[in-house]
Amino acid sequence: MVTDDKPPQPDAKTCPRCGTSHDYTWLPRVQTEAGRTYGHRWIAPPIRSIDMDDSVLACPRCKDGAEWEANEQRIHRKLAGMNVPKRCREWRLSDLVYQEGRETEAELRHRIGAGVQMYGVTEQNKPTVDAMIRWIDYLRKDQDGDSAEDRSVGIYLHGPVGTGKTLLAAMVARELLETAPRKWMRMGIDRIEHILGRPPRASDDIENDRMFWGFSGSRSVPVLWVNEAEILRRQQLSWAGDPSPLARVSKFAGLLIMDELGAETAPASGKPSAFKIDAIERLVCSRYDHGNRPTLYTSNIPARVARGEVPSSPCPWGARVADRLRGSVACLSLKGNSWRSV
Repeated sequence: MVTDDKPPQPDAKTCPRCGTSHDYTWLPRVQTEAGRTYGHRWIAPPIRSIDMDDSVLACPRCKDGAEWEANEQRIHRKLAGMNVPKRCREWRLSDLVYQEGRETEAELRHRIGAGVQMYGVTEQNKPTVDAMIRWIDYLRKDQDGDSAEDRSVGIYLHGPVGTGKTLLAAMVARELLETAPRKWMRMGIDRIEHILGRPPRASDDIENDRMFWGFSGSRSVPVLWVNEAEILRRQQLSWAGDPSPLARVSKFAGLLIMDELGAETAPASGKPSAFKIDAIERLVCSRYDHGNRPTLYTSNIPARVARGEVPSSPCPWGARVADRLRGSVACLSLKGNSWRSV
């Protein structure tokens, strides 16, 4: 027998993290368009788990901060595990500082030198930095059902020593590894039922027509960071019967960041070994041949040289690499003097 008598309201729950008291909310009886009826019960306040083992609880008031801290720790572990230079791990796009109005580059450098953590963007480098930011958005977008890691445009970022190529690449890595914080998203009962494929139950994470459902914004994109010298060393140390470190890197489905391309294979003096040239050729060609997987190369080698467009200075990695680079990457440059003396 259905009764409209409302049961007593349970005592309020207190968030163990911040101490805020939250009342139970009454959910009246609801009939969906499909003719199903549910509700007529008290809904517990949204004090939920914020980690995988359900040991830490939080309410919406303090949960965002806790999730931000957990996300920061996760990103830092990933960056450290990939051997991203320690000096670059804490930098983010919010640290970009652009040259203003009539401000000279010398004045910008002075302003940067007086700051705690700022990445100076001169007027001549602004198009490159802005293009990198647009590229991040492009990699994150799901278009026509394709996942972000299937995006196929790469970037060859080149410039003199000390212009900030590695640091900018680290910012890209951090930005793509970040996820938008989860939140309560308000939706109708019919929408909730459509998502679940059934009527909601008391055990579902529902609060007054709201469902805690995934992330409110973009998801993280898989990122792998390698340094040319390090991947060549690992390849040389591999032995028969073991999977090739180079093959694992080449087949990585997410964004591969190859830092300091040419540091070992295009030295200023002397010719690199055939082994090193072959390794880079295999990596670049594999990234291109397997669906043109997204790759960010940083290098001191000018783009026109890398793409084989300077007859007097052939591509240091051979004609096949030059051909693949011409067909798979957009070339961006950072100009100016070194920032390391700032």
